[in-house]
Amino acid sequence: MNLPRHWLALGSWLIASALIAVRATAAPPIAESVPTATTAPAGEKRENPRAATAGPAARPLALRVTLSPEWAYRRFRDAEPSSATKYYTASGVAAASMRFELYPLALARSVPDPLKDIGVTANYARALGFESRDPDKPDQPRVDTQWYQFGFGLRYRALGDHAPLAVGVTAGVQRSVFDFGTNPANVPVAIGRYTLLPLGADVRYAWGAFSLFADVRFLLPVTISPLDDRSPSGARYGLQAAVAAALRLSSLFEIELRTSHAMIGYSLPNALVGAHGDASILDQALVFGAGASFLY
Repeated sequence: MNLPRHWLALGSWLIASALIAVRATAAPPIAESVPTATTAPAGEKRENPRAATAGPAARPLALRVTLSPEWAYRRFRDAEPSSATKYYTASGVAAASMRFELYPLALARSVPDPLKDIGVTANYARALGFESRDPDKPDQPRVDTQWYQFGFGLRYRALGDHAPLAVGVTAGVQRSVFDFGTNPANVPVAIGRYTLLPLGADVRYAWGAFSLFADVRFLLPVTISPLDDRSPSGARYGLQAAVAAALRLSSLFEIELRTSHAMIGYSLPNALVGAHGDASILDQALVFGAGASFLY
């Protein structure tokens, strides 16, 4: 009568040993300090069922600062229905830019996760030592030319920051200026001063340390500077798109190659008084950059 009891005890001991071995193999090193002999009573709910088997959660990104030297190109077209179309082109312009993202609540412990993904953004870019000529008088001396933009906004990380696929939504305000220090004779052709409301989305997908990024924004022109004595009329629109490839060098640093294209279009009254049809303005900028980011 004792033999079945010994076999039953031996079988129970083997099953318990196997379960303990499997648990010890799956658990991280920190679980070694947790006693394995104690088991929660049946029906009792554990406070955190993953506390003994899961490591600490990855820290969300709280700050990203990107500095980038750039190479910029601009083309301004004034298509008049009653005269020849006028163009102004600025190509091969050296520039520098800064982009900034801050998530103030990302490191807070007692804040709901959705609030940790709300951030503020800022950007600034400017052409360096830029001079240009009057497009109608190329033999005249060059004049100082200002070309810069800056903006602020809010960004929400819809899928967080640590998943392979990350999506964000951005809204803000932006100021873009192209103007001359000393006005050349053909000022109406080239001046561009805009206040814009950008609204768009971005997506990033990562394969380990390498990632691809795309950003598309609609630009609503709120104010547009007059050209000569003509103020913008009728429909106005704007669009900006950017693509980039990035490589994470460490938890703190990332490098990227980026290109962006922006366009603003609107209508002006005909340059000839009494003539029919509006003029069509199209202002475009193409920018290439190679940047470095600090991450925290």
